[in-house]
Amino acid sequence: MPIDLSNWADRLVNQPLPAMALTARRVTLLIDRPSTVNADYQWIIGVDPGYSLAVFRAIEKAPHRPLETAGNLGHAIALLGVAPLIAGTKNLPVLDVGSESIHQGLLDCYSQAAHAAWYAYHWGLARNDPNPEEMAVAALLHDCAAMALWSQTPEVMEQILRGEKSGQGRDQAATQVLGFQLDQLSLMLSERWRLPPLVAGALTHSGAFESRSLGVMLASSLAKASAADWQSEQTGELIELAAEYLGHSVDQASAGIHSLKAAAARLITELPLTTSAHRLVQHGPGVTTNAPPETVVTDSPSPARRKQTPALSPTATPPVKSSGDQAKPRTAANRLQQAFSRIMREVKEGVGMDRTMFAILTPDKQALRQRFVLGADQASPLRGFQLSLDRPHLFSLLMAKPQSFWLHAENRGKFLPMIPAPIDNTINDEGFFVTSLFVRKQPLGLLYGDCADASQLTRQRFDLFKELSRQLSDELGGNR
Repeated sequence: MPIDLSNWADRLVNQPLPAMALTARRVTLLIDRPSTVNADYQWIIGVDPGYSLAVFRAIEKAPHRPLETAGNLGHAIALLGVAPLIAGTKNLPVLDVGSESIHQGLLDCYSQAAHAAWYAYHWGLARNDPNPEEMAVAALLHDCAAMALWSQTPEVMEQILRGEKSGQGRDQAATQVLGFQLDQLSLMLSERWRLPPLVAGALTHSGAFESRSLGVMLASSLAKASAADWQSEQTGELIELAAEYLGHSVDQASAGIHSLKAAAARLITELPLTTSAHRLVQHGPGVTTNAPPETVVTDSPSPARRKQTPALSPTATPPVKSSGDQAKPRTAANRLQQAFSRIMREVKEGVGMDRTMFAILTPDKQALRQRFVLGADQASPLRGFQLSLDRPHLFSLLMAKPQSFWLHAENRGKFLPMIPAPIDNTINDEGFFVTSLFVRKQPLGLLYGDCADASQLTRQRFDLFKELSRQLSDELGGNR
């Protein structure tokens, strides 16, 4: 072991990483809300490396340290209670973008960590991992050494960055400046901080032979490579590796990653972090996909790509024949179709739904009728969804104003009787997500999603479902 490695670990181990100011404010609001559950904290803290590290370090510093090993933030909070959360809002240094002491390199590092956590979590879901939240934590803190160095000694990281820009690999540049690789320092820090074991597992060469740590490695590498260039050979190779990891075609994996990238950009939009989403759009259709109907398409397809986008169902709006006076209606219809196509595919793949459906309100506002469906068999009753609104029931109440609803085990007994009998065999009455779509304050219809296994529906997925629904309403308002 290089002597300098241990010295640097000693120097950094007791220094906290700064938390983002918005995270601290949101945690404070949650603490004051009686209905808050642990999952609510996890959703907010899970994109903030500084706050996440503080929670796990609180376990290591506790007077009576729990015997259990906390693998994710929800488990850590369950073991410790809200005390470390309150302490974090008061004691952690705040990442203030207006301060000269905060280096852009730290913001970039945090951004890449948040993207990596998002990729790892959803890849874990796709592979039915028993603890995708732990994969997210491991990806978020994978580059803890770089974060610590950017926070405490940014001049050292600037030297390493200059070495990379001169053509050296990151490991070579770090070794030249420090005498060891950054992953070696991350590993030592993770062990001293007693971070979840998967963090250390993904920092060793042997981790590449274990599926969970390999997913964390790929997510972290892809976040770094795509932050620099979505069209680079390195990014392309990582997308191919991700495809193999997920058991998808390269086209499917590329489309899915682009969708996750867009969702991650929305997730961190209010935080002082950069996103690689704009780089993908700037480069246009450099990474194209011929995705089948059941896969995600990119957020900003080129005109040529739009012509290849498949219809969502046989009932989709047919193309309008081109003529001088029909050119504008055709463009509007295409934009409407594209908005529905993209958002519904993001709901299906990004949120993790088995089936999604949009039911439109009839012109007389007396019924809902299926318009687009993804994921359902051709013979599925969901494709024939039609529901009268002439009497009060769950769906007519939802159409009264913009709102979302999640049917789950805890409220099923209360709300199941409110579902009309004609459709109780059409939807999944074990659990589903649904939201009413309003455009410019006018009701448009319902967006519905479910899984064959209703236990796969979680608070995090519901929050993302609501966010995508809101985005669809906003986009349709613009298209109208």
